[in-house]
Amino acid sequence: MLLHKIKIALRVMVRQRFFSILNIAGLTFGSASVLLIYLYVQDELKFDKFHENSENIFRVNMTNIWIQGNDVFGSTGPGVARALKNDVENIEEVVRLHYPYYGNDQVIIVPQTDKTFKTFQEGNVLAVDSNFFEMFTLQPIRGDLKSALHNPGNVVLNKSTALN
Repeated sequence: MLLHKIKIALRVMVRQRFFSILNIAGLTFGSASVLLIYLYVQDELKFDKFHENSENIFRVNMTNIWIQGNDVFGSTGPGVARALKNDVENIEEVVRLHYPYYGNDQVIIVPQTDKTFKTFQEGNVLAVDSNFFEMFTLQPIRGDLKSALHNPGNVVLNKSTALN
């Protein structure tokens, strides 16, 4: 019975080539679209879920009023963190992050023993508050992340940056 139905389907596909190709292409495009949308949504839902308290971590965005279109970006003014901590009762901790504008490297100054300074530019620099590692779960290669940022001038490097 199944073999008979397959033979009939093949005869119809040969007789009506255009509609067969159109139907197969539509089915392929639809299936691929559903799969891509599923993969995208799955990736968005698991973004940053490796942090221990990821369900309690929120990002404060600001509307960019200086360009047309009013895009939203993840940056706020300097007093927002203090106002959130003092005025909103359910906020336990606030961490400020500063990422230099895209395309701009950060100038790093390292004091040397002979009272000179070594300077260089480095991309991918993130300036954070000292409680950054208390909120976000990251695995250190060496050292204690809880006390790593409590003194000015301290730095934490990932393995690829340290090797460069």
